[in-house]
Amino acid sequence: TDPTTSLLSLSMLGSGAIQNPYPSAPIYIITVASAYIFSTVNGQSKELETLGPAYSSRFYTSMIFLTSLLFLFVCFRIAFGCDSFAVVMMTLPLGLFVGMLLVTQNNNLFGKDSTNLMGIPLLNSKSASGTPIYVCPM
Repeated sequence: TDPTTSLLSLSMLGSGAIQNPYPSAPIYIITVASAYIFSTVNGQSKELETLGPAYSSRFYTSMIFLTSLLFLFVCFRIAFGCDSFAVVMMTLPLGLFVGMLLVTQNNNLFGKDSTNLMGIPLLNSKSASGTPIYVCPM
């Protein structure tokens, strides 16, 4: 037998001997990536608001762009018969959950700097009066 065929049959997202359409691999991967990016930007919303309107619009832009991208990709997959509606509706929550779980894991293990994708200065309330202090990553 071909060793790659037996390895693919073990994969949850591969096409092996047992046909399992759930979860849809392309939708799952894009949903996890979108949820990860959105969760990191959402976690830095205080910093973006403090930096002013040039930065605060990034949160809303990312939310609109990622939602639109995901919606169009899902519509394409359903329209061309790649995935059924039921598979899509089961894959989306799984991908969203895993993406947000990865952000939570990285924040807890490595700190907020590990999910600072935009490289903006983070706010820390360490002054005596409680005012925010900017800490620039090195």
